[in-house]
Amino acid sequence: MQGMAITKPYRHLKVGYFRKRHEDRKTKIPTRYSVHAALNLKGDWLEKAGFLTHSQVRVEVGPGKIIIELIKESDDGHPGHVVQREQ
Repeated sequence: MQGMAITKPYRHLKVGYFRKRHEDRKTKIPTRYSVHAALNLKGDWLEKAGFLTHSQVRVEVGPGKIIIELIKESDDGHPGHVVQREQ
């Protein structure tokens, strides 16, 4: 599906949260819960943009910005280099 036209280049999402349970290693009894920011990306638009299931990505983080780039697999099946973005 790569190469199909992206009709909506921008997506509006909301940062949500996930709860993490912390437990005692020996008894497995929960000792506390903590809340952390989370983004959930899903939809056919990911595949249209070239992000197929099981694809590996590199996430670059900066102040107020997150860039997700597809990592191309090398010939031996291991992660290779980042796919070049079109300008």
